[in-house]
Amino acid sequence: MCRTTASTFSRALGLGFKRIQGSPDILPADIVGTHVLEPKTGSFRLEKGPIFSNILLIDEINRNTPKTNSAVLEAMQVLIDRFLLSVKVDYPSVQEEIEITDRMYSIDSSGIKQVMTSELISYLIDLTKDVYVAPQVRSYIVGLVHRTRNMDEISLGTSLRASIALSKSSRARALIKGRMYVLPNDIKYLAARVLRHRIVRSAPGRNQQLSAETIVGSILEETPIPKRPT
Repeated sequence: MCRTTASTFSRALGLGFKRIQGSPDILPADIVGTHVLEPKTGSFRLEKGPIFSNILLIDEINRNTPKTNSAVLEAMQVLIDRFLLSVKVDYPSVQEEIEITDRMYSIDSSGIKQVMTSELISYLIDLTKDVYVAPQVRSYIVGLVHRTRNMDEISLGTSLRASIALSKSSRARALIKGRMYVLPNDIKYLAARVLRHRIVRSAPGRNQQLSAETIVGSILEETPIPKRPT
């Protein structure tokens, strides 16, 4: 994601945006902040770094020192398993790329309109908690996750966080679709996005050149879709 896209996205949602330019000179305190002594009171106050923002873009993160990147990862809670979704952004189509090049010198950033607020986002997050997930649908979610732990093609299956992430994201998708209940199709749509970055392929899986998406697809095919209770 480039700076313009991230900045535009944050402005449209009414969220705070910060950018860090990766460099060997960047220190952990430059990212997470530091405590500063107040001479008058003799107490310390927190001078927050750019990590304290809704959307943070780090350009050329590979240029940072390992110590600095460890501070970034610690703030992101370290493990890739903790990322809710893995979203792949592919190359644009020919027509899309033509449109992008045509727009390069005609974009007026001052014309960006805010369409949402942070308060509304918080409200919608709370609203997802009221989206209903039927018992058989909950069992379907857990069944998919458990299947990753019992396959020859996978050396390390997904953790409990995968079940939680699939439940949360399926509730959100149902709400986006105007429903207050989750359907199996919500889970099937999100399964690869939630599971692929949590799966560690085994040697047989790598030898067969099976991608994580292919493995998740086979799990979906093998797992019966729950039926609505009669």
